[in-house]
Amino acid sequence: QQYHTSPSVASFPDVAGSVWTWAHDGTKPNGIIEFLPDGGTKWFNGARSLEVKEGLNWKLKESGTVLETSFNGVHHELVYVASEKKAVLRSPERSPSSQMWIQGDRGRLLLFDFKILLSKI
Repeated sequence: QQYHTSPSVASFPDVAGSVWTWAHDGTKPNGIIEFLPDGGTKWFNGARSLEVKEGLNWKLKESGTVLETSFNGVHHELVYVASEKKAVLRSPERSPSSQMWIQGDRGRLLLFDFKILLSKI
């Protein structure tokens, strides 16, 4: 399902300091991304590695409805679907679309959560 513009697309919640679970195939979690308040990101992938990018690595655009970021070597644009509490990949196009869900604890990645994620891979 592609979300380019529709009534279900809304402004992102506060992204700075938030932690999201990433699913490349849209369903199975295979990474965690943290959006740092300074514009950087921390990407944890299924290979048990950590990629940290400092500075302007993410931003909101189109009145806050699109999140633009780069991680794992790929530029991504995502839209927030408030009714489903998830973000869905707009670009690059994939079928099915990659998705991410915000984690409950904002501003920090819990090692316990990451171990659970890795155990599912």
